[in-house]
Amino acid sequence: MTVRRVSRFLCLTVSSPSMVWLFGRMLAWNYGLRALKGILPFKTLLRVARTASVPRADVDHVQIARVEFLLHRMSRHGDCLERSLVAYRFLLRAGARPTLHLGFDRHPPRRDGHAWVTVDGLPLLESSESLERFAPVAVIGP
Repeated sequence: MTVRRVSRFLCLTVSSPSMVWLFGRMLAWNYGLRALKGILPFKTLLRVARTASVPRADVDHVQIARVEFLLHRMSRHGDCLERSLVAYRFLLRAGARPTLHLGFDRHPPRRDGHAWVTVDGLPLLESSESLERFAPVAVIGP
């Protein structure tokens, strides 16, 4: 962990211990997915992301806001698939109904792939304009 990350972590500690706990779990999942995605197929990663997601009758809007805030803070950690699976997992746990999208660049010869999450049709961490270049090939709901 770099000095910069440690100082951010300490700033969160002062603001709210529950935020630190959530941030630590999200980072652990992010780094765990980084290691597992080279070993496990995508379907297994998705099943793991959904595993501890307890169906909720209510939506915890405060927890959803916390997850979104922390996703912005950790948006430089890992790649889009890791971030999207972490977002998907923790938003499900908060009672949101996220949708995971997988797509490829619409304009050959580029073959860039991308993963992103939407909630209520709105993308997280990205603008709708930045996603226009990708043609969705898989859309996975809650």
